[in-house]
Amino acid sequence: MSLTTVGGAWTKAGSPSVKVPIPDHTSLVIVNGTRGPDAGALLTKISPPPPHWTEEGFTANLNMPMPRFSQPLLYAVLDPTVKYTMTLTAQPRDEGTSVQLKTVTYYSAFP
Repeated sequence: MSLTTVGGAWTKAGSPSVKVPIPDHTSLVIVNGTRGPDAGALLTKISPPPPHWTEEGFTANLNMPMPRFSQPLLYAVLDPTVKYTMTLTAQPRDEGTSVQLKTVTYYSAFP
């Protein structure tokens, strides 16, 4: 298992994104961040699409009444024999909202 920080707050100044290479033999990836009343949405694209996804991208609405820090925002089960790349794109709702990422955690089915 490895842990990579990709964090920070993204605001309305466009829709910034970060491309995250997924390590070889990864079978599960978890993106953690903050959910709350001032949160926007997070568009996650994994290329090629994982076996169980019907589309390349998935949008998670991070807005909720009470703040929750370091929450899982996305789980993706992957085929460990395929090489993947993940792109995370912030989609703030309006001025004053943000998308805050904390970590991306990878799990491998292979030793």
